[in-house]
Formats: sequence, C-alpha cells, structure tokens
Amino acid sequence: MGKSLIRIVETIKEELSGFHITDDFKLDDEYIKDKCHDARATLIRQELKRGYINRDYYQELCCIEVTCEAKSCTIGDITVASGTVIWKSEIESLMLGVGDKNILMLGNDNMLTGYGDDNVFHRTTTNNFMAFRGQRAMTDKKSWTGLGSTQYYKNLPQDTRFVCGIVLLYDPTNACNWDDDSVDYPVPSETSLQIMVLKSIAGSLGIPNDEAQDSRSMPLDGNSANELNKNTNDQQRQIRE
Repeated sequence: MGKSLIRIVETIKEELSGFHITDDFKLDDEYIKDKCHDARATLIRQELKRGYINRDYYQELCCIEVTCEAKSCTIGDITVASGTVIWKSEIESLMLGVGDKNILMLGNDNMLTGYGDDNVFHRTTTNNFMAFRGQRAMTDKKSWTGLGSTQYYKNLPQDTRFVCGIVLLYDPTNACNWDDDSVDYPVPSETSLQIMVLKSIAGSLGIPNDEAQDSRSMPLDGNSANELNKNTNDQQRQIRE
C-alpha cells in the first residue's frame, strides 16, 4: 500500500518536529515536496546504474495531448503548404538523463489491455524515423520517436487528440491526471525516500547524520545527500537548456 504525497510530507514534518528549527529556515509543504522529487530522482539514477528501474517509479497517463501541424515553407512573404503533416506531443517534466527508459510505452487508450500494432506504437530511432529506409519499414505502422521531452509520430489517425503512455517524470505532480490526495506517490519505498529527504534537510540545518537517522528505517549510503544535490542541479540545468 503506497502513500500519497501529502501523507509523505506529513510524515517528514512529524519526524522533523523533534528538532528545534529556527524561524530562519522555513519548512513549508512545497519545499518538502521539491525535496521528495529530488530524492526520488536520485533513487532512480542509483537504480539505473544497476541496469534496472523499478516499475513503481512509472506513471500511466492517458491524457497526453497530440497536436497535428501542417508543414509549410515560407519564402519572402509567401507561404507554401507542403501537403504533409506531423503529429507531436510534449510530456511536461519528463525525466532527463536516463536515456530511452523515460518512456516505456506509447499507444492508444486500450494499450494496457492488449498488445498489437493498433494498440502499442512502435518506437524507432530518430535516424530511422527520418530516413527513407525507416519510413519503408514502418509504412503502415503507428510509430514514434523522441527528442528531449517532445515525441513525434507517424501514421496516426487524423482525429487523434490524445495518446496513452507509461512514463517516468521528474516531478510526478506534473502528470495530467495527478491528484495530491488520492494518487500514490510513484516510488517503491516511501521509507527510503523519507530518510533521504530527512538527511538532506538535516544537512541544511546542520543536524548531525546520526541524529537525523531514524533507527527504525533502513540506513542509506552516506553519499546519498551529496548525490541528491548533484542530481537536482543536473536536472534543473537540463530543464533550462
């Protein structure tokens, strides 16, 4: 049984209530939520180093909006339509720095109940997506490729407005179907997340690690707080770029 983000924040605040925190350091809910996202990203990248990311970090979305754009060429003041269109979508806060593991699957709204060409879209490399040989191989199949947080599609029905996906977000609350109260925060171990956040906040407050460590919880690697801060800065830099 998982926990909502609000419940995780409440638990962290309860743990911190035993320390004498001055008014100079304000621990509001949004600050703790940001720390949770940072810690979750650190845990994901630790798993990636071992070659596998737990499925519990992923979210199922069926509200990814697709736009269809007509392509054209403008010469001087004259715009000439090319007669072709391109479908694309944008997934806000898509996890960066994990390669193609940030999207497990894209497809129709019934992709989770059955596999097949009509349900699950075929992922292809950007080169194959653009190249003639890639187009021939995928002539009639629904396919897609990704560039950063943008996805491009081929052979979608003209009336497509939304697609479904199993995705890995840096900030899970940016999901189009998110609800702070009712949706479990996507992490396999709330305890590991909470301890990492507590250690990070304790470090900011100058509280020794042995005081911040909850003896009932599984201890974490001593470098986790430093790695959390590094990964946070990396993700913020990638978002700006």
